[in-house]
Amino acid sequence: INAEYMGEFMLLGSSSCRFLRLSRSSRFFTTIGKPATETDVAVRISRWLSFCGVASRHETERLIEQGRVQVDGEKVTSPVTFVTAASRVSVDGHLVRRPNRPRLFAFHKPRGVLCTARKEEKDTRSAVCDLLSQIGLHGLITVGRLDYNTEGLLLLTNCGELAQYLARPGSAFVRAYSVRVHGRIPPRMTERLAKGMVVDGMRYAPVKVRMRTSKGSNTWLEMQLTEGKNRELKKLLQPFGLVITRIIRLRFGPYQLGKIAPGMAEEVQILPDLLRHCSPLFSENPASESPLQPL
Repeated sequence: INAEYMGEFMLLGSSSCRFLRLSRSSRFFTTIGKPATETDVAVRISRWLSFCGVASRHETERLIEQGRVQVDGEKVTSPVTFVTAASRVSVDGHLVRRPNRPRLFAFHKPRGVLCTARKEEKDTRSAVCDLLSQIGLHGLITVGRLDYNTEGLLLLTNCGELAQYLARPGSAFVRAYSVRVHGRIPPRMTERLAKGMVVDGMRYAPVKVRMRTSKGSNTWLEMQLTEGKNRELKKLLQPFGLVITRIIRLRFGPYQLGKIAPGMAEEVQILPDLLRHCSPLFSENPASESPLQPL
């Protein structure tokens, strides 16, 4: 088979087909010669280490340049290196073990905390990764981001594919926020937001708004949106002369903040409709009952 395109990995046909492995020395794939199984799925070393929560894909390239990554006892010299679940991958001499199953956590992000799984050494500000380490959680990926001063529900997972699906605007998961604003609520604001708006040339999808309480010049709003664009709430309310003074995310899709204390996390169930979006590389993936499909 002529291989004009070299993807990250390939698994052809049904479970009875043979896996075709990339041959870097020619323009052809070569067969392993056995029925396709979970261990036949080959991915780039950068994707594998990211999947295992060791480092981002960009950071993996730096680890390889420093000679710190080995596969089956041999030093990796190129980021274009493919591994399977059967490969023995180590970093700094420590064996990298893949997670057994996909996991999802609901985390209460406090105000004034950076939304990052890793931060620069010189940055002294508190970050989500610091708080997670304090409660014994490591190697998790944030589902989207919350601004530095935004608080409330932040989903965390060990599955990059699931995180991407949940955060993708096209997935249209409802994000519900409690928003405190300063200023006079103009008439027909809720109607205009419900129809969708264009702000500074950017089109925003319809947003549901409900007024909860009001005291003086301060009003609490409940806002539901589906896109989660960068600083969307602030940009939508600015044309109405409103200044946001506090934002709390209450819900993301089917998951709610509930009574989780700030800085704490609770593991939540990955619903059946979401399991099919998890990576097939987990050793105990409950969604892997059908033949494996490419990521």
